[in-house]
Amino acid sequence: ALFEAYANEAAAAAEDEEAVSAKGGKGGGRFLSTAEAAQLRAAHGAARRGALAAVSELAPLLSAAQLAALFAFLIGRGPFEDDDAAAHAAGVQAAMDALDSPAAGAGGVALVLPLLDRKLASAADADSDTADRLNGALVACVGCAAMRLGEGDARVNAALSRLLAALHTPAEYVQKAVSGVLARLCARPDVKGRAGDLLADL
Repeated sequence: ALFEAYANEAAAAAEDEEAVSAKGGKGGGRFLSTAEAAQLRAAHGAARRGALAAVSELAPLLSAAQLAALFAFLIGRGPFEDDDAAAHAAGVQAAMDALDSPAAGAGGVALVLPLLDRKLASAADADSDTADRLNGALVACVGCAAMRLGEGDARVNAALSRLLAALHTPAEYVQKAVSGVLARLCARPDVKGRAGDLLADL
């Protein structure tokens, strides 16, 4: 229901934006001032943030299968690309809370990492603000997911490689996201000893 609430608000916002553009400032058949159009966008953004905040609250109750469904939604239906900064941040926070949930340590990460890797591979070369928001969210999730893996798990090294590659993306948003999760990963005992080598690769 929360997924649908977000999707419905996103669709309504897109329709209103299209109407305003097509009618030279008219929404719902009437003229909208710049302030009214901004208020309408803010209202839709607030509704999307509310849906995502509720997802965060429910994160501790998710099963592994529900965790995978959540990430399919976050990746494929808009939250990681949301152009409302607060709604985008709420989507990323919902992902972080989900990855910190018991489900992530009970096989959920094994289901989520392939989703993240596939989307990163397909979005890596995209050049737009939307792509930057998506890539920043994806790399933050890769790093957080890797934190849940056990010592010696080969997927930790794969995550590090993915993050280091993303660090060369010129987008500031992506670089900040990568820097934050790299700092956390490098604090792991099985990674800490390689910090010098990792820095040399930058």
